Parts: sequence; structure tokens; C-alpha cells
Amino acid sequence: MKNIKSSLKLIFTITLLGFLLNGCAGNREPQVTQYNSGIEKTEQWNQYNEYAIKNKQPILDFAATTLKYKFGDFTVTNYETFLASDPKVVIQTKWHNCNEKDIFEFKFYAPDGRFAHYDYFIPNRINTKWTIGRTLYLKGTPIEQLQGTWNLEIYVNGKFVINKEFNIVKFGKIEKAEKKVTIGFAPYWNSKDSTWNHNKSAPFYISCAALKDNPSMNIVPPFLILKDVGNPQFDYKKFKEQVEKDLLDNQGTIKSFLKLHPMDYIVMGKVKSAWNMSTHDTNFETLIIDTKAMEIIDTVETKISLGSGDFNIATRQKTEYLHPKRVKIYKQLYNDLANKINSLVK
Repeated sequence: MKNIKSSLKLIFTITLLGFLLNGCAGNREPQVTQYNSGIEKTEQWNQYNEYAIKNKQPILDFAATTLKYKFGDFTVTNYETFLASDPKVVIQTKWHNCNEKDIFEFKFYAPDGRFAHYDYFIPNRINTKWTIGRTLYLKGTPIEQLQGTWNLEIYVNGKFVINKEFNIVKFGKIEKAEKKVTIGFAPYWNSKDSTWNHNKSAPFYISCAALKDNPSMNIVPPFLILKDVGNPQFDYKKFKEQVEKDLLDNQGTIKSFLKLHPMDYIVMGKVKSAWNMSTHDTNFETLIIDTKAMEIIDTVETKISLGSGDFNIATRQKTEYLHPKRVKIYKQLYNDLANKINSLVK
């Protein structure tokens, strides 16, 4: 009798939980899944994991589109349908066999096929397992741009992993649209005689710093530009002149890239670094480009000199992405650019 009562109580609890989930979800179609619970993998998922095992790449254990990012091994609700009144859509993933140099990319495409949002994650410390969440914010976007079937693509180190579809339907009040500014941070062009290569690390640092100061902005990071367009061979001495010429060319590098990744502004530049007996001098020339006017709207020169005392800065630890000497240089570079970049967003 006691066992029968316990069974009835369990059935009632499960039924009530199902009612609450469905009642609160409105038009959603939730699928409650759990880490390590035998989630059915798609063909894409299986193909990627087979590739990852053979090539020692991060292995995907879990992926869900949900409302709130959570840590830990507990139940996560995977929604196929979201409401336009929801503040955001979160993609939550779990991986193992990772290292600190892996690049995880998340690309959101709107129902009309438009490239809508890009986000990425690079581990800042050695950890073989990562739970990674990235967000598509819905608040402030016109409802006509939200309704329909969205597509999310996930990449690791440039390799396609899976795509997930989710729907957004009309529900509730939509506030007045707020424009989200997208800024691309292109690689810096090094002079041939530079002693340090700041090609990707400098724009990576300033893109992260800019995103921290302006969390509502969208960014296109330097490694994505390198992957999709390569590194255009602008001449260092005639750099600005050649960029201006490229902006006028309908088949030019910049316009070609804009077709893949629409941006409002591009931050790009050139750099030269040199050692001597007592100093390490680095000179940056950074251009800020308005992609609507297709013209350079600002040029910022930054000169940084590390003295002999700076040479004693500790070497990079395995848990750090950048060498402390580079961080010291890039902090000053961003300080010179911060007000310019912030004014574009605000």
C-alpha cells in the first residue's frame, strides 16, 4: 500500500510539473533534456564528433537553445519556439577535450537569411571541459524582423559543427527598436622589419575591451576576417592611401567582406615595432572607417615605448592568452581608441 501511494504521488508530481511547464511556456514547444542523458544526436553532430576524435578537437556533448544560461549538470530546457516578448535566446553548449587556444564561434541568421549576430569564445585558461553560453538579445528589435525560423551555426577552429533552428512568434508588446552598432576589428598590417607580430593579438585585445565597455554592440573579430578574406597585401608605407583606394573599388577587399558580414564601422591599421639596446618601441596607426560613407573618418596614432624596467615583466603563464608585455602595449593602444569607439556606439 505504501508503494502504491508513493507511485501515485510520483505520477501526480510529474503530471503537475508537465502542466506547469506547458502552461508557462505559452506557444513554446519545450523538450526537457539533461546533460549526459543519452541526447539523440543529429547526423551533423555525429559527423563532427567523429572528425573531432580523429583530429584531437573539442567534442560536443550538449547543445540547447534556451532562455537562461546555467552552469552545472542539471536539467536544461531546450526550446524550439520563443516569444517575441522574451528578452533573449541563449545557446548553451557543453564540450570536452578542449585546450586554451580553441575558438568557438556562434553565428545567428534571421528568418530572411540576413546575418544577424556573431559571438565567439576563446578559453583564457587550460581546461579540458567547458560549458559555453552565448546570447541573441531580442529586446528592442522590430517584431517583423523577429518572426519566423532562425538558424544558428556553430563552428570550432573554423570547422562547422552543427546548425540549430528555432522559431520566434508574436506575443506581447515590442518596445521601440534600438539600433545595435556592429564594428569589425581587422588585423593590423605589420611592417616587414617589425620584431613583434601584432597582426591578430592587437585587434583581438581592443575588440574584447570595446565589447566590455559596450556590451550592446556587435563585433566582427579579426580571426573571422582573416578566415573569410585572408590578409590583404597592403603596402606598409602606402597603407592609408591603398585603403582609401580599396574603399572606392566595388570589387575591393573591404566591400567583398561587407557582403558576408554587414558592419557599420571597421577598425584597422598598421604597426611597426623595433628593439634596441634599452627600449622596445611600437608605433600604431589606426584607421576608423564608416562603411555607409565608405570613407576613413578618423586616424589615430599611438606610440609606445617599453623601457628596460618593462623587460622584467613576468613571462606568459599557460593560463594567460597574451604575454604581459603585449597587454601593457595594447592597454595603451585601447586607451587612445576608447573614446573614438565609444562615440560610434553611443
